[in-house]
Amino acid sequence: MPDCVILSDSLNHASMIQGIRHSGAKKMVFKHNDMADLEAKLASLPLHVPKIIAFESVYSMCGSIAPIEKMCDLAEKYGAITFLDE
Repeated sequence: MPDCVILSDSLNHASMIQGIRHSGAKKMVFKHNDMADLEAKLASLPLHVPKIIAFESVYSMCGSIAPIEKMCDLAEKYGAITFLDE
């Protein structure tokens, strides 16, 4: 997607981070599982800009679980799609 911005959780696994780098898309990193930080970053982007929220369901490094429902709600509110790494 031209001009796509990927919003990536700060604790995403190295392989996802590498994939984001190789995509050539602009990247914004939000604080781990911090929905206020994610929303602030989403709100800073124009509505017409394609956005992907990239996160994991369970973070292997720390065992935390993503607030999937809240992330999906924010994606819908700001016209983003989600990418969930299992």
